[in-house]
Amino acid sequence: YTTLGRLERDGFVVEVGRGASTGGKPRTLLRIEPTARYALGVQLGADATTFVLADLGGATVSRWRRPALTDPQEAVDVIGTEVDGSLERAGVPRDRLIGLGVVAPGPQLAASGIALAPPAMTAWVDFPLRARLEDRTGLPVLLDNDATATAAQLGIIDGYTTGTVTVQDTAANLEANVGGFGSY
Repeated sequence: YTTLGRLERDGFVVEVGRGASTGGKPRTLLRIEPTARYALGVQLGADATTFVLADLGGATVSRWRRPALTDPQEAVDVIGTEVDGSLERAGVPRDRLIGLGVVAPGPQLAASGIALAPPAMTAWVDFPLRARLEDRTGLPVLLDNDATATAAQLGIIDGYTTGTVTVQDTAANLEANVGGFGSY
């Protein structure tokens, strides 16, 4: 398979027609299929926990809040249960979920997956959140600070606003942080 052939086989791109001929074979028109893959985001906060299921195009498929999860191990169990429950409610097959992104206030040691939590969440200090969630869900997990995640969403990098976040940016972030997606 060529790179394009693998993307088509795996449902990432679909043919949408033919372009005008310029003397040879007409171009094949393709588009990215946003429902090819999904990601689940979890925002842990001192007052609430928010879950967001988004498709490859960044569209929100579902969003819900629940009371704050104050005990780290309970949070791992609840999040693990919510992964399958959210997919079932949305009608999304589990094999289309590429990973779990978790954000929390305060400093995070993303490389080790340890949350260092602000004063309102002291039970989280030194808890190996990423490793426990990966074990519980079987998914790659990205752990980051909520402010960093907000900046990435807004396209702010190193203090500069880029104005857009491209598919290439998204794929690079997924490959580096969630794993495997950008390996075509």
